Amino acid sequence: RNFGSVHFCASPFWVPVIRPPPHSGRPSSPAPRPARARANGAPAAMVSAPASDNVFVGDLPATLGQDDLSAIFSAYGTVVQCRVLPPKGQKTSALVRFSSADEAAWVVGNLNGNIAGGLEAPIVCRFANAPGQ
Repeated sequence: RNFGSVHFCASPFWVPVIRPPPHSGRPSSPAPRPARARANGAPAAMVSAPASDNVFVGDLPATLGQDDLSAIFSAYGTVVQCRVLPPKGQKTSALVRFSSADEAAWVVGNLNGNIAGGLEAPIVCRFANAPGQ
């Protein structure tokens, strides 16, 4: 019998794409990835802002608009408010406020360093600093 063949990509640039969770209640979380250590040796959890419903998203394409941002992150939770910040070169950042801190925590825990559905490159997600910090 011939069962065919499977070809695997061994590219060092492979990054998993995180698909939006089904909208049946709370998002189901894939296995957590370990936090990356920062330059000073502190784990990521120790240097980010306290948990809240407001998420800073970085490394977004500079051409991304407000409506696109809302559509992308609505797949991961209920977006209450979002704002695209002025671009810096080829990348831009945004602030996305979710309806609950749990939804925001899921996004920070699962999308940081991964590719969100609708985007083509990995993004940075962390809890946003309080205004004035």
